[in-house]
Amino acid sequence: MKSSDLCSLKPRGVTLYRCNCKYCDMAEEDLSRLSSHFKVAMTIKEVEKEPGMARCAGWSTPIVYVDGQFVSHYALSVPKWKKAIRDSAARPLIGEVRT
Repeated sequence: MKSSDLCSLKPRGVTLYRCNCKYCDMAEEDLSRLSSHFKVAMTIKEVEKEPGMARCAGWSTPIVYVDGQFVSHYALSVPKWKKAIRDSAARPLIGEVRT
């Protein structure tokens, strides 16, 4: 891999885009638990503060990405999140050697 390729790598881990609603609170709790269990990083972003995403608040949230790939929006999808996070944790990092 060329060093210029490193800039194009997708972020590893879980990203939750949320607003201030009870469904996003529940999603954050579930995703935090899953991320800790599978030892995957988690980032929480508020849609109201993200460019172009304020209109999603309450209508599309929670929005979940794993390793930069869209997983779900609007619904609490714990089984779907668990599968995506488990699969992410099982994939080695580029250049990582597992024995």
